[in-house]
This record gives sequence, C-alpha cells and structure tokens, in this order.
Amino acid sequence: MKAALHAGWWGCCLLVAGCATPHATEPAAADRGHAPAARQFIVTLGAADVDRAAQVIRFSLPNSAMPVGYLRDAGNNLVPLQIEPGNRAVFFVAMQKAGETLVFTTAPLAPSPTENTVQVVHEDGRLALTVEGKPALYYQMDLAKPPRDGIADKILRGAFLYPLFTPQGVQMSDTYPVDHPHDHGIWTAWTDTQFQGRTPDFWNPHLPNGGTVEFAGLDNSWNGTVNGGFQSRHRYIDRTATPPIAALNESWAVTLYGAGGVPARIFDLDVTQTTATDDPLILLQYRYGGLGVRGHIQWLDKSNLTILTSEGIADRAQADAKPARWFFMGGKIDDAPAGIAVLDHPSNYRAPQPVRMNPDQPFFMYAAVISGPFTIAKDKPFQMRYRFIVQDGLPDAKFLEACWQGYAHPATATVELK
Repeated sequence: MKAALHAGWWGCCLLVAGCATPHATEPAAADRGHAPAARQFIVTLGAADVDRAAQVIRFSLPNSAMPVGYLRDAGNNLVPLQIEPGNRAVFFVAMQKAGETLVFTTAPLAPSPTENTVQVVHEDGRLALTVEGKPALYYQMDLAKPPRDGIADKILRGAFLYPLFTPQGVQMSDTYPVDHPHDHGIWTAWTDTQFQGRTPDFWNPHLPNGGTVEFAGLDNSWNGTVNGGFQSRHRYIDRTATPPIAALNESWAVTLYGAGGVPARIFDLDVTQTTATDDPLILLQYRYGGLGVRGHIQWLDKSNLTILTSEGIADRAQADAKPARWFFMGGKIDDAPAGIAVLDHPSNYRAPQPVRMNPDQPFFMYAAVISGPFTIAKDKPFQMRYRFIVQDGLPDAKFLEACWQGYAHPATATVELK
C-alpha cells in the first residue's frame, strides 16, 4: 500500500465568505475603501527524518490573508483549506517523505467551492458520516435495536460507532455479536471499578453489578471540505445504586477526514472523562477496559485474522498486554481483505499503551489499566486520543508507521507573507 500526495481532490473546498470565483477580478482600490489589502501567504512544512503520512495541519490564518478556500502545492495542485472557528485554517497532507520540505501558497482567484467533502447527516437516532457521499461510519446515539431476539434489555446500548466502512464499501465491524452481545463496533467502558463503596462494571451490563453507558446529548456537528464530525456527551450509570447514579460524564469528539490521496478512511476519536459527583472512580488493574474495537464476524475464524503491531508482532498471544504505538486487525470479508488500525497518541496516559488482544474473538483494544490501577477524580479528568485507519487490503507496516508519525508529530506550519 502506498500513499502519495494527491493531484486531484474528492469534492470541492469549503465555501469561505468572500472567496473569489475563477473569473473574479481584483476590486479597484476605490471599492476597497480603507480596508487593508488582502495578501497571499506561503505556508511551509519543515522536513523531518521520518516519513509522515495523513498529516492534519492547522495554523492561524493572518488577518490580512486573502479570502481563501484552497492552498496550491508545488505541483500547482489545489489543496482544500478549511476555515475553523477563531480564524484557524486546517488542511490535509497525504504524504511527506523524510527530508522533504513542502511549500504551499494561498490560492488567488480559486474556484468557488460548492460542496462539502465530509458530511454529517442526522438520521433516526444516529448520525451518518460520509466522504463524497459514500458512508464511512455511523454514530449510534439512541439504544441500538438488536439484530435478533433474546438479547436482554439491560444489554441494549447506544453511544458507540457502528458500522464502519472502507473506501471500497466493505463493512468491517460488528455489534451485538453472538459470543459477546455487549460488544459494539467502537465503544468505551470500564470494567473492574470502585465507586462510592460499590463495584460497578460498565463493560459487562449483563452481570449482577453491570452498569451501562448511555447517550446524554449531541452538542455539535459540522460538515467541511477537509473534515466533518460531531461532539457528544455520555453518562456512565452505576445501576448497583438505588436509584442508579451517574459516576462519570464522558465527552466524545469524532473528526472524519476527506483524506485525499490516502487509500483509507481516517478519523479521530478524542475522549474526555470527568467525575459526575465529588467522588472518584477508581479503576482497578484488569486485562481490559477503556477503548474497545470489535471486528467483523468472519474474523472469528482465526485462520482469517491478521494482526500486526508497531513492534512487528503478528501473533495475538505474543502481542497481548504489550505496549504498541499502533495495532492492526483485519482479514477477508467475503474474499475481500480489509482491516482497521488504531493509533495511540503519545499524550495518552501510559503511552504507548498496552494492547488487549482477545485470544478467541476479533476484539482488540488499548487498555491503560493493564499496567496498573489509577483514579479519575474531580480535579483529574482522564483523556484518550486515538486515530483510526480503516482500509481495504492487507496492512503495510511502513505506511502505518508513517501515519502514526503524522498523527503523533505533525509538521509545524510556518506562515510568511508572499
């Protein structure tokens, strides 16, 4: 698998107020009044000694910058530039080779953007996130309807990502699986905990001390030419209390990228957890808990499951409980190989975090609790940051390592007047 800087782009750029059209002309000085002239700027990404792929680059757009929806690279290709709140600009760089300096120029008289590459569509009880109109992932807000009878009401859950799709449209995740009906695509929960003298288990809702995680609200969603996504809230409910009580408040920020030039769907999940009361939540050492990723049912066949970690380990038993910057899980789905890589951000607690690799099911995760207990307290929020690479085909270690470098250590943009 190779990632190369894309010469053409999926869709058009974000429409920025005042962005020039292809046939627009510079307004006369008299028409501009006394406003300072808008200027072009050069954006430079310095070289590194490693390949960096799938970089998300942000910088402050100077107030004197011309209205802009694109950058232009050294090959004269238009690169979408999205303007975020606070006059922050963001763009995506598919590949920056080791030792390579990249230079971009704000594009004058760029074509007027007409459509968003990434869109978030509200459906009944969930959000659909698409790239160029093709489904990439869904966020289940309300309780998800089970695919079969016999699943107890206490297992029903929302607040997770499912299903996930590769660029070729292969669906590669699972929810309410027969062996573990409490697994749900991509989700978060804690297992062995102590709270107010009780021991709620938010991971296993079917147990006598089983708690749950519920959707609490959608705060924001957005579309864009570079990225789209949403921000939401969840509650960790201790059902061993009478009446049940919230132990944790959790916020999610999910950002999906158009990712032009990279043969994968790429999205970030940023999680922040704070206590819902003055009492701490104590997380005891356990073999799993935190972030969960459930793969396709066809990967239950162990001969059809491929794993790989940043440490070069391709055996799930050897990789279990070992730290890794990234891990990959995949296999054939109806004869089409596909998989998902999860990248651990270096700012995460105990990074690189240890990986839990279930010996029998296609269920893997990052779990800081493997290394020992810790506490989430009122003055001590807990954060998790991960990037997901959902792809067709088999894993390419060099590509995934370059993606991790681009995620963990993106280039710093310098902005100069042209």
